[in-house]
Amino acid sequence: MNFEPLDNLIDLILEQPNVPYFFIAGGAIKSSYLNKEIYDYDLFSPEPKQLHKILSVVLGDSLYEDGVWFYKYKDAHVSLAECPETDADKTISEFDFADIAAAYNSSKKLHEHDLWKHSIDTKTINYIYPKEKSNPRVQASLIRVMLRLKDGWSIDAQTAANFVSSKLAKWQATKFESGKLEKRKEIFDSLNKKCNY
Repeated sequence: MNFEPLDNLIDLILEQPNVPYFFIAGGAIKSSYLNKEIYDYDLFSPEPKQLHKILSVVLGDSLYEDGVWFYKYKDAHVSLAECPETDADKTISEFDFADIAAAYNSSKKLHEHDLWKHSIDTKTINYIYPKEKSNPRVQASLIRVMLRLKDGWSIDAQTAANFVSSKLAKWQATKFESGKLEKRKEIFDSLNKKCNY
C-alpha cells in the first residue's frame, strides 16, 4: 500500500488557507492499495466552489461540465464534485463496485467499504449499488464489469443477478434504441457465459 501520491496532493492543497473538508475516492485509492500509478483523482467536497478556488491556485486552469471541475496534476487528471455531506462513508456506500468504494480524506483517514480489500485481493466483482435505488450510471457500470472481466476478474451468480436485475433490464430496454440492444445482448451473453448460467 502506497498512499504517498495521495498525501502529496493533499499536502499541496492544504498549503493554502481556508481549505474546506474534502476527500479523494474511487480508483485512486484502489491504485494506492495496489501500488500502481494513479491516472485520476476524484475529489469530493460539500463546499466545491471554495475548494475550486484553491485548486485553481494550486493546479491552474480547469474545465467545468455538468457540475464537475477538471484539472491536470502532473500526468494525472483531477475531478472535483460536490458531495452533500462530510461523511465519506455515506458517499462510498453509493458507489457501484466494492473495489472502488474507498475514500481518503483531507485528514488522511482511510474510509473503506466492508468488501473493499476482499474484492481487490480476490479480483472479485462485487456490485454494491443500493438495490432500492436506480443506478443513473448503469451504462458506465456495465462497461466497468466488462473491463474487469477482461482483466481476469470474476463475478459470482448473485452479483450478476443483482447487477442485471429485471428492473434494470426493463429500464435498459426502454432507454436504448433497437440498434444498441443487440450490443447489449452480446455483453449480457458474455456475462452469463462467464457466470456459467
